[in-house]
Amino acid sequence: MSNSPGNPDALILTFPQGSSLSRWERFGVLDRELPFIRCVARDIARIVFVSQTGVDERRIARSIGDRLGIEAIAISEAEPDPELGQTRGLEERVLAATQGSTSVVIQTMQYDDGGLGMRLLSPLRCAGRRAALVARGSFIDSRVLASTAGPSHYSTLRAADMEKRLCSAAQMIVGVSESMIDELSWRYGISGERTRVISQHVAVDRLSVERDDNLIVTTGRFSGDCTAIRMAIEAVSQLDEKKREAVRLEIIGDGPAGRDLPEYARTLGVNTEFRRALTHAELLASLARATAYVQAETARRQSQVVLEAMALGCPVVATDVPEYNGIIINGSSGIRVARETRAFAFAIDCLLEDKGFRQMLGESAHTQVAVRCSVERVVGESLACYRDAIRMAPQRGNAGDRLAS
Repeated sequence: MSNSPGNPDALILTFPQGSSLSRWERFGVLDRELPFIRCVARDIARIVFVSQTGVDERRIARSIGDRLGIEAIAISEAEPDPELGQTRGLEERVLAATQGSTSVVIQTMQYDDGGLGMRLLSPLRCAGRRAALVARGSFIDSRVLASTAGPSHYSTLRAADMEKRLCSAAQMIVGVSESMIDELSWRYGISGERTRVISQHVAVDRLSVERDDNLIVTTGRFSGDCTAIRMAIEAVSQLDEKKREAVRLEIIGDGPAGRDLPEYARTLGVNTEFRRALTHAELLASLARATAYVQAETARRQSQVVLEAMALGCPVVATDVPEYNGIIINGSSGIRVARETRAFAFAIDCLLEDKGFRQMLGESAHTQVAVRCSVERVVGESLACYRDAIRMAPQRGNAGDRLAS
């Protein structure tokens, strides 16, 4: 496998705090991400995954390499390297993993990667590599924390400080919407040539299954107060009695909280089915059967599940946030509403009432996502971003490769 001209020799993907290949595998995310990895590996010969908490990373990376026929390497601070020895630090292991590479791009999978991307930048450059940092995220961490913990909370202030330092160190900053990029640019003084808007990727084929006219699906993390899930339950409870009794709300997620939700749904007279720890394939099967997907998200973020539902032709009702601009066109490829129970209830009622409207929304949604979020498009835009980042990066030094051996 050879690199295309101008592309980096190696791509390092840093995981958000608490995430890893092991977590991807456990929660069914790995299958969702493999199409992007496969496609980008056509042009970049070496893919390196770096995390802080993964405990089975090397095995999973070998499996990815075998499945896709690529060179995939995984390094975790929580998993000692049996070849280099348990005392070798993360930076030394990354230098060894990228031996022979002259140009390297480090990309965060979310802005708050615990500082991994910034930690690796200097050692790579000191070892003579031309290294660039691409700060990519699907939401602004400090904004999400401000809406939950409060704007003055320690976690919010810490996230804002991390974002500022990351945006200062990175050659390129990538967000999923113009709104995200505008906010980051204003906050941290980023010039326009250092920014890109690139959607999340979707690699989902339409499934030949019959839709259940009375099945509504919602997803969410069972943590905290589960406010998004509660709002979906409350919205269904406000349907008229005939519709409410006919509808089944399927709630998909995982996490330690939400044990009181089944009783809460029964109190409101809503027929619910709770499904935890589904594989990605099982999630897609539910979305393909559903007559509507509801996402009453509290934070401003672009949900990949929303995009997958759209790709499967399932009409979506989502909170009206700018992260869906250009993708969910209200009344055409989906419905965006204020985050109010009555608004969600009205939108769900309109979908249940008109099968033709549902079909029109689903077909339009499928087309929109196929155009805006295809793996080929996202990878093409990402590769162009990597090339620009490498061009902006400092020339690699004259120091020889001080590699772990």
